[in-house]
Amino acid sequence: MTQKLLIPKNFKFMGKDQQTLYKEAMGKKDPPIPPTPPSGAIPSKHFGKVAPLIGSDGKTKEFTIQEALAEAKKQGKTMVQLKDSDAYVLKNGGYYWTGDLICYPKPGDKFGEEIHYTDGNDNQDYLIKIPKVFQNLKGDHMLKLIQGQHSDGKPFYEYNYDAGSKLWIVQINHEDGLIQSSHLHQVRIHRQNGYYITDAELIPNGAKSDSNNKAARYLYVDSSGPYLGLLLRGGVGGRGVGADWRPSCRRGVLAYE
Repeated sequence: MTQKLLIPKNFKFMGKDQQTLYKEAMGKKDPPIPPTPPSGAIPSKHFGKVAPLIGSDGKTKEFTIQEALAEAKKQGKTMVQLKDSDAYVLKNGGYYWTGDLICYPKPGDKFGEEIHYTDGNDNQDYLIKIPKVFQNLKGDHMLKLIQGQHSDGKPFYEYNYDAGSKLWIVQINHEDGLIQSSHLHQVRIHRQNGYYITDAELIPNGAKSDSNNKAARYLYVDSSGPYLGLLLRGGVGGRGVGADWRPSCRRGVLAYE
C-alpha cells in the first residue's frame, strides 16, 4: 500500500515556512550549460598566453617575416603555431604572422631538391633545400615546420641572407641529422582559395565548405606558383588562413608570453 507523506501546514525549516522555502527553491537557477560546438569544430589548444609582439622600441607592431623572426629572437619569444592563434584572431581581428614555416611547389610539380620563390612586391628571391625524404612528394602537399629549437639550442629553421647572391636561404636544422616528425611534416593542401574544414592543426585542408559553417576556415593559397614563407592568420571575419602572403608584407605578430 502506498503511503502519502503529509507535511504539517505549520512546518518550518531554519525558521522559514513552506511558502518561503518554495519561493527560494524556485528562484534558484541551474548553472548555464556550455554551448555545443558546431559540427566538425575542433577546439583550439592553447599553450601559454598569446599576445601581439611589440617591437623593442615599444612602438613597432607590424613586421616583415624576417623582422618578425629577428624581433622574436631578440626578445626570447616564440611565435605562435597556427592552432594557437585562432581564438585570439576570431575575437580581436587583424592580420598576424604565425611561426609556422611552409613551402610548396608549383601545381602539378613534385618537390625537388629545393624550392625557389620570388616575392612579387620587391622581387626578393628565397630558397629552401628539401630534405631527401620529402623529395618527389606531390604538389598537393606542403611542408610545415613550427618555430622552436632543438636541445642543442639550434632553431628548427632560420633565415640567412647571402649577400653575394642577394638571396634569402631558409635553413632547416636537423638534430643529430634526423628529421623530427613532430617539427617538420607533410600536410595536404588545396590549390584553390575557399572555405574548407580544418585538420587538428586548424589548417583548412579538409572537405570543401562555406561561410555558414563556423568551424570552416578560409584558405588563401598561391594557385599558380611555388611558395615559401610563414602562415598568416586573419581576414574574412577573422577566419582567414594565408598560405601565400609575401614575406615583405608588414603584419602583426602573435607570440607566446
